[in-house]
Amino acid sequence: MLGWFGRRSRRRKLLRAPVEGDWNRFLLVNVPQFAQLHVDQRDRLLDHTRLFMAEKRFEAALGYQITDEMCVTIAAQACLLLLADDPITARYFPRIRSIIVYPETYAAPVKATGPAGIVTEGRSFRAGEAWHGVGSGVDGYIILSWADVKRGAADPSDGRNVVLHEFAHALDGESGSVEGAPALKDKAEYRAWSRVFQREFAELRAAALHGQPTLLNTYGAQSPAEFFAVATEAYFEQPWHMKQMHPELFGQLKRFYGWDPGGGGLG
Repeated sequence: MLGWFGRRSRRRKLLRAPVEGDWNRFLLVNVPQFAQLHVDQRDRLLDHTRLFMAEKRFEAALGYQITDEMCVTIAAQACLLLLADDPITARYFPRIRSIIVYPETYAAPVKATGPAGIVTEGRSFRAGEAWHGVGSGVDGYIILSWADVKRGAADPSDGRNVVLHEFAHALDGESGSVEGAPALKDKAEYRAWSRVFQREFAELRAAALHGQPTLLNTYGAQSPAEFFAVATEAYFEQPWHMKQMHPELFGQLKRFYGWDPGGGGLG
């Protein structure tokens, strides 16, 4: 209990310090949603960003050098998912301890077993991934390509944002498994979530199979976990379109995230 009260005290002390001079510029350039927020929402996102950066490790891969711009950009984009929470009591992705940043898309080893039991190994080029340590007792981490983080901000309405995607996976993992259902309040919420997400997932899979155009990235047709991450990207980058084309899905995500990126206030 003392540790929790001590954390609150440290957070309040940190938020009394002035904001770094370049932070607003980084946010306006690299977090397009920032300019669309109400003034009180901007202040809250800044508070979340400062606390996130104070409580997480940022590490460079391949001898790369971490800059303030990278930390602020990644932290702020991730904290869009937590904007409705009170910064003093927010749980900043508790299974994630480190954010590892590569300069560009990076290669990761992959292993697959075919139907005849034949194991093939290779390398896959990735923009990001989430290792949340579920069930392992090991702290989790997020890996991101800085070039892809910047690309995600360059077109704020294309429904593609690697930071939102990977931190959605981190939220998903807080429920104890990664299956497209983050921690919700009660059984009634899980039933409503399941009904909407199962139907929408099935529709996306059918659209992907038949090559039909969709608002949601068909990458989400791979699994319920990827569907939740892709839906999160669209919710924050294409809220007006999602509200019109997928109203029930939009409603579930609004209930979960607690605010409307299309112009609604908090709560």
